Amino acid sequence: MNSFELSKNAFSKIMIVSDFDGTLRSDNGSISEKNIDAIKRFTDRGGKFMIASGRAEFVLDSISPIAKTLVNVPCILSNGSYLYDYKSRKRSYEKCLEPDNIREVLYMIRDIAPEAGIRIVRGEEYLTPDENEEIKKQIATGFMENVRVYTFDDIPVDKINKITICVNDEKATEIRKALEAKYSDCFEIYMSWKTVLEIQAKGISKGAMLEFVRQKYIENGDDVTIYAVGDYENDIDMMKKADYACCPSNSLDIVKNICDIYLCSNNEGAIADLINKIENGLVK
Repeated sequence: MNSFELSKNAFSKIMIVSDFDGTLRSDNGSISEKNIDAIKRFTDRGGKFMIASGRAEFVLDSISPIAKTLVNVPCILSNGSYLYDYKSRKRSYEKCLEPDNIREVLYMIRDIAPEAGIRIVRGEEYLTPDENEEIKKQIATGFMENVRVYTFDDIPVDKINKITICVNDEKATEIRKALEAKYSDCFEIYMSWKTVLEIQAKGISKGAMLEFVRQKYIENGDDVTIYAVGDYENDIDMMKKADYACCPSNSLDIVKNICDIYLCSNNEGAIADLINKIENGLVK
């Protein structure tokens, strides 16, 4: 069916859940006009569009103000730590890390890689236990705002959504192995980029939150078909929980291996590619 022949509510039973970095956003930091136009067509015809990102809302607001104008349902943020409703500007179903082992974890990271940049999402701000060169660089380039600097001894360890470790891939692998050996029962530990290691509460993921969202829709008698789009390790669980797993061509091979629908790269407009395929009946 030609996209111009579609009815106003043609997509009312469809939800697209998109990762942000490497998927919705191009490598130059923007969301392409191609993606923006396609998403608006999709939502104008009743489609539900959600962002599922490792980033918190205050970070997305800073680096991509247009992102919040594209979504029309609550978003999965901080890798599934909570849902965020851009209409009410409120978090819901929020879950934080248990504080008991946090300081010990931070010491372990420091001992293995003192050069690692550690950024912690707590509420609507970043914390760091050490304003080292990596953190200074992230602040200088505008990547981090609302940053509070502490020491490893006095940093708050309660109400934390996520710990992110920025370091080279060799050290990231070493830290991951050490953490998994001691804390695999306490935390979710995964790579969200080749130089980015993340720690969250056990059982928290984009996929777990997406399954929760689906159940809420079912309970309300509004079942939806879900297309989940992602490119990296932290997207895999989400993609497995969707009806259709989709990935841009720049995705990791382990992501491509679980996909039902293959798209162009994030730089070429992967979300627009998916919407075009849906509009023209090229996917179920």
